[in-house]
Amino acid sequence: HDHLDHCLETAVGPVSQEARAPIEEFKSITKYL
Repeated sequence: HDHLDHCLETAVGPVSQEARAPIEEFKSITKYL
């Protein structure tokens, strides 16, 4: 999952906290897959 997190952060790049919220939510969901 660390690889996925890295890919997401790379793809998203520097974004505002507001834009990052759904990404954090997505990452928290994918932890359980």
